[in-house]
Parts: sequence; structure tokens; C-alpha cells
Amino acid sequence: MSNEYKIVPFYPDDTSEQLLDAYLIFDEKITLELIPEQGLSSKESRKKSLMIKPPTRDTSLWLAITNVKDGLVVVGYSRMSVLNKTSPDYEQNGHIARCSVLVLADYSNRGVGSSLLKATNEKVMEYEQVTDLMFHTFNESGYSFLEKNGAKLVLEQNRSYLNLSKVDLKMMNNWNNLGNELAEKEKIELIEIEGSIPEKIIEEYASLYTEIMSQQPLGSLQLRNVTTPDVLRTRATQMEKTDQHWHTFLTIEYNGQISGMTEFHYSYNQPDMIFQLLTGVKDEYRKRGLGKWLKAKMLFFMAEKYPDAKYIETTNTVTNAAMISINTKMGFYDKEPLKFYELKIR
Repeated sequence: MSNEYKIVPFYPDDTSEQLLDAYLIFDEKITLELIPEQGLSSKESRKKSLMIKPPTRDTSLWLAITNVKDGLVVVGYSRMSVLNKTSPDYEQNGHIARCSVLVLADYSNRGVGSSLLKATNEKVMEYEQVTDLMFHTFNESGYSFLEKNGAKLVLEQNRSYLNLSKVDLKMMNNWNNLGNELAEKEKIELIEIEGSIPEKIIEEYASLYTEIMSQQPLGSLQLRNVTTPDVLRTRATQMEKTDQHWHTFLTIEYNGQISGMTEFHYSYNQPDMIFQLLTGVKDEYRKRGLGKWLKAKMLFFMAEKYPDAKYIETTNTVTNAAMISINTKMGFYDKEPLKFYELKIR
């Protein structure tokens, strides 16, 4: 890389205001370049998110900086996180370091990304258990950069958006009515939870979450989900710290068993966008329309609870035909695919 740039470690909770502000400006620019639909969350919210340290991960950050007209400018960023032994999925996923490398478009093809990747590689070699790096990206320059550096494509997902002003409300009402009829006939209860999963069901819900995640076709991706009650408790705490409202909908069968779920999160600091997370139904309760009912109930709830929201964002593996079919009927449209790559280092 040219001598006009340098790579520096970045410690958000122990750095100068000048460097922190320069990073936040970079974060705004890269977000608008890559995912303009999301809009920008507030500066304070993004700063708060930076300061949170997940207890089960060791995380390292680097910035590519330069000086422009006597001002400090961040032009690139890289991040590496490794599970530590307190993580419930350390045994299964501890050999994978999750990494990202981002460079502003105006500074691409100048060796910035390669220098950030080099810093990442040097640090990760300190972790003897790590054998593979995992990246995800959703633009052509990202795909090209990772492939040029020897990473292998292991999973592709649709990155989809729904414009809430264009939803077919007649169809949603039909899905909802059919679900209500099924619920009355088979004595199914639908409940909504905001924030923490109640302790009385957290064990069953964690098991359901792991099961539904395992139903998804994940190609040759090595990373596998392990959801425990502690994972859910930590997630709720982190959502609260970053001012995110986490909502979960569950269907409860007549026998008391949780049969299906859907979830999303929303922040008033990013008012245009709702982030749809996992949706799924246990195998033995599928093909009754529960997935459509959950989606319809959730959508009507979103519209009433968060009227300023304009879009829903979600992702699905390209081979997950059932969920893609539901989303397509709802009006979701695809953007550039989200691709996961792995790079073996040992």
C-alpha cells in the first residue's frame, strides 16, 4: 500500500475523539454506499454499539487512515472476532474467525483492502485453535476481493426488501383469517413477546431456535448455530443496550408445545427499517399455513407499532424454497446476494 495510508489498531473505548469521529464518518459513508435502503442510525446509537463487547468473543479492529487537507480520514476498516472458551458453541465453531474488510469505493484498488487483510491474518494466527476465516459480503468488489485472495464461496443468500406501502393487504388478511380459523379449530395460541424470552419457556425456545436454524440449507458453510438460554439472555441484553426493540411471535399448540416462531427488531434511531430475523415451524407442525399466519400477524403488528417504518429487510438461503415462496408472495424483492466465503489459514 502507498505510504500515504497506514493501518492502525482501533480500540473504540480507548481512542482519541478525532479518530472515533473519523471512524463514524467512515461508517456513514460505507453504509450509504453498500446498503442505502437501511438509512442511517443516529451517531450516538452507532457509538453505543461500538462500545459493546460480546462476552463470548475476542474482537480486534483495524482502520486504514490518511490525512486529507490536514484532517484525519478513515478509508477502510477490518474486524476479526474469535469465540472464547466461555461460548456455548466454542467446541463446534471455535476454529472459525469471523472477519470483514470494508473500503470506500473512492479508495478501492489501491491495496487498502489487502493491507487490512494482512493485519487481520497476523492477529488471527495468535489463536492456535483457528483454522478458517469466514467473511460475508454483498457487492461485486467484495466478491472479487475475497476470491482474488483465495477465499472459497460456501453459501449464498438472498438479501431481500419489502416496501411496506406496496403490501397486498387483501392477501395478508386472507392469510391471517385462515390462521385464525386453524387456531380456533386446533386450539392454537399465538403470543407476542417483546425483549427477553420468558424464563419459563426459554429452554424450549432455545431448542426450537436451534432446530429451525438447522433446517435451513447452509451449503458447505462450516459455521453452525448453537442457541442456548444464555445466548438468548445475552442477546436481549445487547439489544436493550443498543436501543433495539426485539419482538418474537410464537404459536403454541393445544398440548403446550411451541410449534412455530418469527422475530424482528426495530430501532427508533433507524426509523425507516425493520429487520426481519428467523422464521420457522417445527417439522411435525408444518404444511398447515402456520408460517403464513405468523408472517401476516407480524406484519400487521409492525404497521401498528412502528408506523414510520418503510421497509423490511431479511435474508434467506437461495435454496430455501419454502420461505422464499412466502416472501415473494408478500412482495419482497432481491438486492445483490449476500455471499459467505471461507479462507483456510492452517
